[in-house]
Amino acid sequence: MSTADVQPGSAARALERVRDRIRAVAVGERVLSGAAAVVVWVLGVGLVDYLLRLPGWLRLALLLVGGALVIAAAWRRLLPAVRLRPRLSTVALRLERSEFGGARALRGVLASGVALASERGEDEPASITRLRERAASDADALLAGAEPWRASETATLRRRGVWFGVVAAAAAAVSIASPGIAWT
Repeated sequence: MSTADVQPGSAARALERVRDRIRAVAVGERVLSGAAAVVVWVLGVGLVDYLLRLPGWLRLALLLVGGALVIAAAWRRLLPAVRLRPRLSTVALRLERSEFGGARALRGVLASGVALASERGEDEPASITRLRERAASDADALLAGAEPWRASETATLRRRGVWFGVVAAAAAAVSIASPGIAWT
């Protein structure tokens, strides 16, 4: 495929998809971790309540503490993940260093092509403009037909999903084994 067959700006659009995927993975990790922590908290408080038969005011206090912890965790951990928006040049540099980038010979081309394409000078000579366009078209050509979003790391997300599944299964087992305990 020649550079003439590639749509201009396709590298930037592909990197925006990678950035969106990175954000989605980060949010997913935080949500799964938080949900697992909430289930563990509820199981722990339920076990303590079952063993010690806590008074109602202490149950309420533990509920309020748990709610405050959820709000604090969302504020400190989830909100930054939702706001995550690295620059495209940063995403491009990470992609260049990845296994995907090595296989497609992106090192030194992708980040510079994207950065140069987005930084146009007002009164720059035509030769500089041609160099910028060439760098951008080289980056577009290297990513043409590729799926760079697949290079995003999802192993931590999968581990957190498994952890949440284990915790949820434990909660379900307690609930099924003795429904009376689960609802007191």
